[in-house]
Amino acid sequence: MALAPGVHAHSGLVASSPADGKTVKGEVSRIKLKFSQAVRVTLVRVRSQDADPVEPKSDLPAAFVQTVEVAVPTLDPGTYDAKWTAVAQDGHVMSGAFSFTVAD
Repeated sequence: MALAPGVHAHSGLVASSPADGKTVKGEVSRIKLKFSQAVRVTLVRVRSQDADPVEPKSDLPAAFVQTVEVAVPTLDPGTYDAKWTAVAQDGHVMSGAFSFTVAD
């Protein structure tokens, strides 16, 4: 079966570290996002459910990449929400979020 012209699969988040819904024991000082295709990530924001957003310590890459790793200050124990926004090479803008917990 042939696809109609202009039909393309969009990139999506396939993995994160820390993983969505997981509890991590020990230090968390990096957020890693892996996509199914190369994207340009324009925003990564981490926020404790009890505090202000955590400011990333590293810049986001300007190039289209499949994996992005962002340094953050070492996260204190607690539950965090991570939000991201990215642009695919075809111009499609996508966003998503995941949550994780840092244990003592």
